[in-house]
Amino acid sequence: MNMETDIYIITSRTAPRPGPGEYISVLEYKLEDKEYTKTLRKQCEEVTPHALELTALSDSLKCFRRSCDIRIHSTHGWVKSIFLNGWIGKWKAAGWVNNGKPVANTELYELIDRLTNDNGLNLVSFDDDLGSYRTWLTNEIRR
Repeated sequence: MNMETDIYIITSRTAPRPGPGEYISVLEYKLEDKEYTKTLRKQCEEVTPHALELTALSDSLKCFRRSCDIRIHSTHGWVKSIFLNGWIGKWKAAGWVNNGKPVANTELYELIDRLTNDNGLNLVSFDDDLGSYRTWLTNEIRR
């Protein structure tokens, strides 16, 4: 039986240029009729919004050591696009090059690819609904 799993991610970076940023991610999972919650929080000195979101996702995925289906909840729509369009697989097949240029944040994409494949993690859905965590996450990231 696969574990029921949700990851809720919020980040503080919106400006496209690198700068200081922070993420908070909440992992919520149910195993054998018991519910568990874990919160991760990390500050980075020089990071773009994309790299920060990928860091949050990869750090969250590191917490899972068994096969499970994972629903990702994030207000960053481009994360959804990356996975639904299969870009990681395409970039990997092309040697991490896109339109003749190296893919930015390659090391984070490689890590996410390795974590999902090695641990049997299946990213099944992506949405921007932070659910019952929306208010808390929004208030926490503003501090």
